[in-house]
Amino acid sequence: MIELLKWFLVIFTLMIIQGCSNEKMAYDPILVQNGLELFDAKCIACHAISERPKVGPGLANVTERKSDEWIAQFVRNSSELILSGDVDAVAIFNEYNQIPMPAYELSDNEMKSLLSYLRSIKGTSEFD
Repeated sequence: MIELLKWFLVIFTLMIIQGCSNEKMAYDPILVQNGLELFDAKCIACHAISERPKVGPGLANVTERKSDEWIAQFVRNSSELILSGDVDAVAIFNEYNQIPMPAYELSDNEMKSLLSYLRSIKGTSEFD
């Protein structure tokens, strides 16, 4: 019986480790909190944390639709991405009255925090 319990604990621990190794699943509460603070300071005037658009698109589930690298490029300099001909960036630009998003000089750690926050809000209600 004790051997069976030991195997159960080993398997359970491995399952937890495997689940937490997935970047999209693991949430660091400090990163999420820092990302929330960044979002409130720089993003909330133009973006909702739901699917509902404001000046720009709603950002619920954005990390499931776009890669971290794409989001970082767009946040840091959407105009550059638009001028490069990126199909998605051009579509967003055109859909939102050709108003470019301001460029934000976020450090890698700030971007990681913002992405962690955006990942944590997936599935948010249409009405935030």
